[in-house]
Amino acid sequence: MNKSFSKKKIITAIVILTLATIIVVAGAVFITTVIKKSLYQTVYDAKKEVLEDSVENTKIHIDNMRTQIRAEHPEYSEEKIKDEVIVWLRDFIYKMNYIDDSYIWVQEVYNFDGGDKYAIRLIHPNLKDTEGTLLSTRTTDSEGNFPYKEELEGIKKDGHVFLNYTFKELYSDRVSRKLTYSSLYPDYNWIISRGVSVNKLDDAVEKIQAVEFPIILVIVIIYGIAVVTILIYALILWHRANGLEDIKKKLSKEIDLSHKANKARAKFLFDLSNDVGTQVDEVSKYTELAIENIDNREKLEEYLKKAKESELYAKNLLNDANKMVFIEEDNIEIIETKMDLRDNTKNIRGLIPSLTKNKDVEVEVGEGEITHYLVYADEIRLRQITMVLLTSAVRFSRPGGIINCNLSEIPSKKEGYATYRLVVEDKGVSIPEELLNQMVAVFQDETSREDSSENSARYSLSIIKRILDSMNGTISMESKIGNGTKFVVGITLRIAEDK
Repeated sequence: MNKSFSKKKIITAIVILTLATIIVVAGAVFITTVIKKSLYQTVYDAKKEVLEDSVENTKIHIDNMRTQIRAEHPEYSEEKIKDEVIVWLRDFIYKMNYIDDSYIWVQEVYNFDGGDKYAIRLIHPNLKDTEGTLLSTRTTDSEGNFPYKEELEGIKKDGHVFLNYTFKELYSDRVSRKLTYSSLYPDYNWIISRGVSVNKLDDAVEKIQAVEFPIILVIVIIYGIAVVTILIYALILWHRANGLEDIKKKLSKEIDLSHKANKARAKFLFDLSNDVGTQVDEVSKYTELAIENIDNREKLEEYLKKAKESELYAKNLLNDANKMVFIEEDNIEIIETKMDLRDNTKNIRGLIPSLTKNKDVEVEVGEGEITHYLVYADEIRLRQITMVLLTSAVRFSRPGGIINCNLSEIPSKKEGYATYRLVVEDKGVSIPEELLNQMVAVFQDETSREDSSENSARYSLSIIKRILDSMNGTISMESKIGNGTKFVVGITLRIAEDK
């Protein structure tokens, strides 16, 4: 009886242990599968957001480049501008090097109804030899799908679409499945796409699955070790899941910052266009005056000189904007010539009516005690610094406000040089506190690049900060809500002898 009981007990224990092992193994497999699917979906969603953001940013870069070319070459036709954009965009795409071996390509649609020759392959870094090839919506991939047709239908419906299809990998003959985001650039009927192979993600999942079998085998053989192994494995996967979730949050934050930066740059370029437009008006005005006084050589030369100065000022604005938005260079070129500070003050006074147009604001431009008027300096840059500060003051002034702009000379310890102090001050300016803190940060944090991308006002101040850095100058700002704002610029210039 005892022996029988012992035998039954042993059999029961074995059965329980076996069932427990099966349950643990099944539970481990289930948990592993769920976590892997979650990891896969997390990375997959993050990749979709990155693809969309990069394509939409490329469209913004195209808009900006068109604006730049049009400003630099007003004589160009729209077709010529388009050709220049294609040259720039091809070089831009070819130089891209993403860590996931993805790439951007462009095709131009001729017929939105589809069919043969509905589009042409315009730019494709993986198929350079086939650029210029006509495309057909009847083309299938290796699985018999119609990716071009599906893409065109999505573009016609929403202007953008996500696709899954097979393709040949970059730098390889390997055929893989691709996740692609495509978006229409309507001005040129371009479909701009970026795709990435999902095989790398699939390979990672397969490697994890290959590890499962020996783990399960170990669980069956040695139950205790298997349980510990499963627990450790589950903890590792849990940790990885948390890590990838953090990565997703960071990616989401970066995408959000990118969207905000793009909106800020668009606003900056809008403000820039107004500033350039003002200079174009000045060029037109002085050109008309020159024509009216064509027989008066002295007047003719004076008006043509002023028109040229306004042209150079507008060109510098565009060049600086290009450096801020595309090149992100630290230093700005300074070209020093002999100049008279009194002429600079006179020119600034001439720009005030355009600056305060449709604004109930008064701007007073004056000079304090100055001993040395003749100096070597970049006259265009000095005027740009003053006009940006005046523009900022006018923008945030209440109706009826008064803005004072004063240039004075202070003692300099450097022989042969004079130090000048430019003060732009208003009374009753109402700058939002959040924007005020951001503007102060531009001057305090010289290494910050993200800070200079929040709004158009800070873009302009960032350019001024870089100009002054290149001239070894300084700038500071004092402001209190409702009590006005004061900008103070300090700069040392080489004295020019009056011969």
